[in-house]
Formats: sequence, C-alpha cells, structure tokens
Amino acid sequence: MMIKKTLYLLIVLSYGLLIRAQAPPSYTNVTFGQPIRQNTVYSIKEKYNQYYTLSVNALVNTPWEMDLYTLNLGGSIINHKNIAINNKSIGVFSNSVLNFNDIDSTIYIACEVYDDYTGGTAPHPHGMLWKLNKNLDTLWHKTYVNTNDSAIILAGCITVNNGIIMYGQSAQFDLYGDAFIMKVDFNGNELWRKTFQIPNKIGSVNKLIKTKDS
Repeated sequence: MMIKKTLYLLIVLSYGLLIRAQAPPSYTNVTFGQPIRQNTVYSIKEKYNQYYTLSVNALVNTPWEMDLYTLNLGGSIINHKNIAINNKSIGVFSNSVLNFNDIDSTIYIACEVYDDYTGGTAPHPHGMLWKLNKNLDTLWHKTYVNTNDSAIILAGCITVNNGIIMYGQSAQFDLYGDAFIMKVDFNGNELWRKTFQIPNKIGSVNKLIKTKDS
C-alpha cells in the first residue's frame, strides 16, 4: 500500500507541472485618454526603450485633437502631450504617421488640419507636419496648401536620408482626387511636390515603402 500511494503522488505532481508550463503568458493592458472624449490610437511604435503612441480624441461638435503618450515597456504612462489648434480639427488616418529621425532623435507627424465644421460646411484640409523631440515637446509645425485651392489630404510620411516624404491625396471637392507626394527637408522647407492623375479615377497614395538606398 505504501508503494502505491507514493506512485500516485508522483503522477499528480508531474501532471501539475506540465499544465503550468503550458499556461499562456500574461500581458499588460493599458487604457488611457481624456475622460468623456472618444480616443482612438492610430500609431504605436517602440523607440528609445519605450512605446510612443499617437491618438486622436474627438467629441461631437468640437474640434479633433491629437494626444501623444510615452509608456515604459511595462505599460505605465511616462509622459503625455495634447496638441490642439484653436477652432481647427486635426486629422490622422494612417498607422505610419509616427516617424523617427535617428540623427537627432526627433519625431515627425504628418496630418491634416481644417476648420471645424458644425454648420454643415465641408472641411477644406491642408497638409501639416509636426516636429517634436523625444520628450514630445513641439519644435515646430508647418502647414502646406495647394495654390489652386484644392485640398491636401495627408495619409502619412516617411523619413529618408535627406528629408521627409509626405503622401496622400490632392483633391477638389466634387472632382476626382490625384495621388500626391511631397518632399521637405528636416526643417520642413519644401523641396518638391508631385501629383499623379488617373483619368476618371480617384487616386491616392496610402503607403510608401523605403528602400535600402533611400
């Protein structure tokens, strides 16, 4: 009887260890944002041993604002900056808008800005580029418009060796839009812009891929 009991205990302990080894790992869930306002995360990237997130918070009949957060690798919030422009909405529509320049540890955000419309008037977006340091302090922001009074709807940007390329759509309301690409230097000064038209079609650049030699 003594031998049987000992064998039974060994089997139970071995089984318990097997189940424990196969248990799935646990993850940290983080909720952040301003109370009452709806907050949507559009970009999250790991850099400088922490996470950077870009979200847009919105409320009915109020301008949209950008929220930037840094979190440590355990999910705790380190820093938060809110970016708002009086009576204007800020729009972000891409998961590739947070871009880092490793040369000077700065961050670039491409977005669009337009007058808030609560009376039924359609917005007229302009392209906008923000430059921040890694502590989320704004260094400068610049707005880009089309001379023909058409809208610039930016989908995102990428950093290359000698500047930033922004992309999206150039469009007039009630007309077809054209694919849009624009390059600026690291101070936001425009170097060139190009549009690509497809007759009777709506064109837009939704993503750019950086090659090894760019």
